[in-house]
Amino acid sequence: MIMNQNVRYVLFEDEYYTSLKLKSMIAEFRPSYRLVGESESTDRAASILTNDEADLIISSLQLADGCVIDTLRHDFERRPVILIAEYDCGRLLSDLNVVDQLIKPVSQSCIRQSLIKFEHYINYKTEEL
Repeated sequence: MIMNQNVRYVLFEDEYYTSLKLKSMIAEFRPSYRLVGESESTDRAASILTNDEADLIISSLQLADGCVIDTLRHDFERRPVILIAEYDCGRLLSDLNVVDQLIKPVSQSCIRQSLIKFEHYINYKTEEL
């Protein structure tokens, strides 16, 4: 079972200050979560996903070089995703492992709730095994 002190996450965000804010909020709410990769582009994100052992993907829908959805669809690990967008794009995500979707700008309470949803999801999945 993945406990919150062992969670490794990647962050895909092309807005510098949004990225800093997200990392700061995650560090505040879950100081034991470890950032193991980050990217501003879909190309680099794809590379990180093929070479990384992250437990969670936190990603903006739109990165510097395009939409991240195709990149996430090629994640053969089917890792849980917290997706961040400017609008609700629920139907576009039906085939992805999206645990939660946040609308920008992301508030502290929203990221906290998303991390809790992720932890409940992981605990549920491990209990199934």
